[in-house]
Amino acid sequence: MDYLYIEKCVSEVDRVLKKRRLSELYLEQERKALSIKFGELYLNAYFGAPNAFFLSKEPIASSPFRRLSSLKGAYFKSATMPYPDRVVEVSLVKLHSPTSFSKLSLVFELTGKN
Repeated sequence: MDYLYIEKCVSEVDRVLKKRRLSELYLEQERKALSIKFGELYLNAYFGAPNAFFLSKEPIASSPFRRLSSLKGAYFKSATMPYPDRVVEVSLVKLHSPTSFSKLSLVFELTGKN
C-alpha cells in the first residue's frame, strides 16, 4: 500500500467512525480477513492484499474473533498515523461506569502483501 492511499483512508475512517460504538469483531484466517463493526459500518482489512483497508456496510469475515472480545462496547475516538509510515493507530475509549473509563488502541501495520 502506498502512503497516500493509507493517509486518505485514515482521514476518511476518522471522519466517518467518530463516536461510534464497536459491537463485533470477526476474523477469518483462511481468507485472511478482518472485520470490525462500528454501528452499522464495518472497518475491513484483507491481509496479503494491497489497498485492502476500507469501510463497508457488509463484513468480509464472519467468524467471531473472541480474543479481542474485551474491546466490545468501546467507542471510536480517532484514527491516526502516529508518524509518516504505514502504521495506523485506532484509539478507543471504553466506559466502565460514569466516572471510570479506559483508553485502548488497535495498531495496524499496513505493509501491502506482507
